[in-house]
Amino acid sequence: MSYLRDSCLNVHNLITFSIAAVQLAAGIPTSLIDALLYGSIIYWFVGLAYSKGASIANYFVFLLLMLVTSTSAGLIFSIIGADVKDRTTSHACMSVCIVILILFSGLLFRRKSSHSESNLRITRVCAMS
Repeated sequence: MSYLRDSCLNVHNLITFSIAAVQLAAGIPTSLIDALLYGSIIYWFVGLAYSKGASIANYFVFLLLMLVTSTSAGLIFSIIGADVKDRTTSHACMSVCIVILILFSGLLFRRKSSHSESNLRITRVCAMS
C-alpha cells in the first residue's frame, strides 16, 4: 500500500533504487557461491589451469569475472523488469538484451577464412627464409 502512496507522490524512483540496492546486497552471497562452484568446474574442465602461465591469481581473477558478470546481468534484468510494466514484454526485452550481449561479447567462434590461412602461409614462408 505504501508503494502506491509513494508512487502518487513521485518518489517511486527512489524506492525502485533502494529495492534494487537491497536485492543486489542480498544476492551477493548466493552469487559468490554460484561463481565459486560453477567457476571451479569450468576453470578445470576447459583447461585454463593447464595453460602456460597459469597461476592461482589467474584462478581468482576468473572467479571475480564470473561474479561480476552474473551480478551485472542480474542488475540489467532487474532494470528491465522495473522499467517495463508487462511481463511478456519484459521477457522479450530480456531476450533481445541477451542476444545483443552474446553477439558483442566476443565469445562466438568465427570460421577460418581462406584469407587468414593465406596470410598464415605467407608468414611461415617469410619465417623460413
